[in-house]
Amino acid sequence: METQTCDPADRYCCWCGDDVPAARWAIGYRACLLCGEEIARAERSAWCVVPMLKSNYVMVTDPDLLKGLNKYAHTESAPHRALATRKNASR
Repeated sequence: METQTCDPADRYCCWCGDDVPAARWAIGYRACLLCGEEIARAERSAWCVVPMLKSNYVMVTDPDLLKGLNKYAHTESAPHRALATRKNASR
């Protein structure tokens, strides 16, 4: 969605021109509910949640980081596998 200029004196959506509820405007939102939902969906479409080995899930928003994680996920040279190999060798 393309951002349009908003007049702070008016309570109209910056994208479609509909009225924005006073409570919503008061907390800083400048989009109506429908436009706000569309903006949020577009934002969330770039997110990816990745399970990390022996850890929690991590939200990744940078595609290059995700490519780097995938690069080492299934190889023997993965950093976590090298560490596990060293631990097992010392036993």
